[in-house]
Amino acid sequence: MAQENCNPNDVYNYETITLAKINKLPKSTTWKGKRVFGVPLRVYQQTTGHVLPMSIVNALQYLRINAGKCDGLFRKPGVKSKIDHLRSQIELKNDSYGEQHAETIKFDDYQPFVVADVIRQYFRELPECIIPPSITSLLCNLLKCITQEEQLIALRLTFLMLPDESREVLETILRFLLDISIRSGNNQ
Repeated sequence: MAQENCNPNDVYNYETITLAKINKLPKSTTWKGKRVFGVPLRVYQQTTGHVLPMSIVNALQYLRINAGKCDGLFRKPGVKSKIDHLRSQIELKNDSYGEQHAETIKFDDYQPFVVADVIRQYFRELPECIIPPSITSLLCNLLKCITQEEQLIALRLTFLMLPDESREVLETILRFLLDISIRSGNNQ
């Protein structure tokens, strides 16, 4: 039924999506002077060699361990003053090479809700979408127009079109969400 309502030219018109378009950095330089929040993934990776800041990776690891202690981890807000403090600590303690200073951030000093809010802010403030709009529309069209078996193949091929840093971050997020969902009985 979905195949009848789909324009096959939308699905198979790959020449409109080129790697040059996908991999372009934004012209805006609003990330100048920032170390973590608001810095494009590609810029961060080029300057540090890491796709994600180590403090964000450590925060995700902290939440993996402590998610079971919280009900509604991503639904309940943290205390704003503590969120702002943790955010400033992450920004200050991350040097220009992506390494944390000897004095690392102690996430145990913060409630998981605060850490979850900071992680949410980090991903919201990325100046680019993790999945570019051109690939998002392609994914939507692929899901409408082909059988389930072909969808899986098409999805895999489409994700290969993502910039490397986006693919790595998406994998990190999905693995994190899988780990959290495994404990969904504890954190609704």
